[in-house]
Amino acid sequence: MNPRNAQSEILNGPIIATMIPLAAPNLVTVLVQSGVTISETWFIGILGTAPLAAVALVFPFMMLMQAMSGGAIGGAVSSSIARALGAGNQERAQALVLHAVAIAVGMGVLFALTIGLFAGALFGVMGGQGLVLEEAILYGRIVFIGAIAIWLSNTLAAIIRGTGNMVFPARVLQVMAFVQVPLSGVLIFGVGPFPELGLQGAAIGFLTTTILATGIFIWRLMRGDFGLQLKFDDLTLRMEMFRDILSVGLLASFATIFNTLTVISITGLVGSYGDAALAGYGLGARLEILMIPVAFSIGMTLTTMVGMNIGAGQIDRAKEIAIKGSILAGASVAGFGVVFAIFPWLWTSMFTTDPAVHAATAAYLNYVGPFYGFLGVGLAMYFASQGAGNMIWPFFAGLLRLAMVAGGGTLIVVYYGGTLTNLFQLLAVAMVLFGSLMFLSVVRSKWKQPEALQRAGPAPALAGATFSAGANKKASDA
Repeated sequence: MNPRNAQSEILNGPIIATMIPLAAPNLVTVLVQSGVTISETWFIGILGTAPLAAVALVFPFMMLMQAMSGGAIGGAVSSSIARALGAGNQERAQALVLHAVAIAVGMGVLFALTIGLFAGALFGVMGGQGLVLEEAILYGRIVFIGAIAIWLSNTLAAIIRGTGNMVFPARVLQVMAFVQVPLSGVLIFGVGPFPELGLQGAAIGFLTTTILATGIFIWRLMRGDFGLQLKFDDLTLRMEMFRDILSVGLLASFATIFNTLTVISITGLVGSYGDAALAGYGLGARLEILMIPVAFSIGMTLTTMVGMNIGAGQIDRAKEIAIKGSILAGASVAGFGVVFAIFPWLWTSMFTTDPAVHAATAAYLNYVGPFYGFLGVGLAMYFASQGAGNMIWPFFAGLLRLAMVAGGGTLIVVYYGGTLTNLFQLLAVAMVLFGSLMFLSVVRSKWKQPEALQRAGPAPALAGATFSAGANKKASDA
């Protein structure tokens, strides 16, 4: 779809009828990438319990980087660009592109250095020992060598989504996913001239496809194919542009960090029950991570739709988009959780025959799975809040969930000698409170159009659509 046509639909079209086609490419990407995750986990499961446990140690940090680059900072990038385009300010949207790239490079360097220097200490604190710790350190360092490429890939995709184009980033990521599966298999087990690299092969396969995706995004943005262009003839950077992105992105990042610390806390607590429990939780958590992107596929659409309407001053429409989108996301995720809670063996039997690992995974899914819908609602509202540029409540909701899990989990495991089941019950309660708080916070929040985007007169028409940002704001306030 032409960028201007997409923007016109976002600002004026029927909400659900506009949302679903925009979210569909993201959903297909999620399903394809879920297949990649399942395939890679299956490959690693063949290697044994130790590699599975090693990946469970590294996974929270990979999740943090992906969530920050694609969701937190990436969402802030999409939001800033969408708000500027919604207000008809093409010049501002163009200026935001270079600033987003600068942020991505800086964050990539930070992640690469952190894991490169402190991998042993971080994974050791989480309960890694012996062979599991050695495997985790090697796997983690290989993945995070490519942190700059990972950050750039997700940020450039976010720039394109901010224009209302969800299709192209989705297609690129889908193609890369189809390449990654056979490539990882070849590198893990050794086929033909390729040596058997084991767990290292999975990391190298992931990095290779990420670098390819980054190159494609750079090429198309430098051509200006999406109404915005990546160019380096003027490298002047302005603090106001960084502030526009980071005022949303940093709070969103803290919310993401809280979520990651929650996973790290759980991993450390579960690790005290042994390697089988850790591997079992890793399998259960990986299913949860597969469900989360279903909400993300809708959530990323909400960021752009809400952001563009906020920029245009259409506040009531922006909030209606958020509410309808969060309900859709919660319902989409809830069904999967219930099915796997009733039939956990459908998931665990794909990866391991170890009865102890089966039991730990089943316990997790039995208690947490039925409440995945609350997580879907909460995550969708997180993205909607990004679009509105209001991340205070997502920050506090994430902090509350972390405090419940880390503090309550420590009491259960360390002071009261509770069982693994008790720990998983606590996780379910925390998930329900998180989703409920996020929904209520958005419903009751008073969103507004940023002062920098307010206009005295009408904004330029988009593909035949006419609207006045000032007039719409007055009508919404009334």
